[in-house]
Amino acid sequence: MNHYENTALNLIDIETPINDIIAYYQPIVSLENQNTVGYEALARKIVNKKAIAPIEWLPQLLSEHNGSERLTKHMLALVLAKMSQVPDEHYMSVNFEIEDIDNANLHLIIEKFDQQQC
Repeated sequence: MNHYENTALNLIDIETPINDIIAYYQPIVSLENQNTVGYEALARKIVNKKAIAPIEWLPQLLSEHNGSERLTKHMLALVLAKMSQVPDEHYMSVNFEIEDIDNANLHLIIEKFDQQQC
């Protein structure tokens, strides 16, 4: 595929399916005492029971209209479902893309997540 075909495909308003994106929970460890203090939820795409490197799928998703917002909502839902299994003294971390921070709806997304957590 040449550069122009690739660019044209990126401009098509499509939605990459996100139901095969899971949250991998990486422990966050205190340097002081080596205890786990929280977890970082990392987006991982699973295809045919194999993890696909983010470089293979994340740029396409983020280039789509509302791709970043869709991924953020999906990851927050996964974290919310997992919260009951995490000790109260631990925290969960979710990464945001720059597009999320610039998104005027971010506060609404976080408020909805916060309400569901209670």
